[in-house]
Amino acid sequence: MAYVWVRVDAKKAFLAAVDTRQVGTDGTPPPITYISPICSRRWLVLLYVQLHPELIDIDFD
Repeated sequence: MAYVWVRVDAKKAFLAAVDTRQVGTDGTPPPITYISPICSRRWLVLLYVQLHPELIDIDFD
């Protein structure tokens, strides 16, 4: 049950960060180009990205 709660919370944190432009995306599906160092709930955003590797832009340096 806690696993589901953490996943849902991570998704909410990621979507909120995208809405406030603390996470930069480009294209569809939105590959992530940057994550702000002052992103609120950053650890949940990073967890969400790790759970969804298709969001990572492999051409980004």
